[in-house]
Amino acid sequence: GNKLDIIDEVVPFDAYFGTMDDYETVPGLIQFSNQLPLGLQSIYQFDYKNEAPLSVSKLKSALDRTLGETNLSSSSPAISTKSGDGALIFLILKAGHAVVLWDGGTRVDTNLFTYDENIKHKDVFAEKFMEYVGGLEFVLRDEMPRGTGHVVNSMDEI
Repeated sequence: GNKLDIIDEVVPFDAYFGTMDDYETVPGLIQFSNQLPLGLQSIYQFDYKNEAPLSVSKLKSALDRTLGETNLSSSSPAISTKSGDGALIFLILKAGHAVVLWDGGTRVDTNLFTYDENIKHKDVFAEKFMEYVGGLEFVLRDEMPRGTGHVVNSMDEI
């Protein structure tokens, strides 16, 4: 046999099928009942695939146009180009915020938070933003509820 064989014979496996009574459920129920969802946050990462160079003005224009169509009125954007080759664009919305981070090359990240969880961020924000910039492809999409009490569920799931 193999020198790594420690046990000569195989011990028969006796499966055990647990029930809900085998687990402590009270802490989970307490956490579930203490959740207070306050909004929805969506983070999207895109890769830019067009030949034409990307610019801060193109990103700002696409963001303004996208938010204008969503009926999420916003403040004038704060734009920072002081660090690195890219830019950070930040807008305070009527009920949330929108952030675009560009690395100066091909990576564009967006962060949208709205207090209204019923807004479909992918439909009304991400896909329209991709259309208006042109040449963006999804790399990552992460949507999560935000709130207090270790929120993991949106309000419609509670």
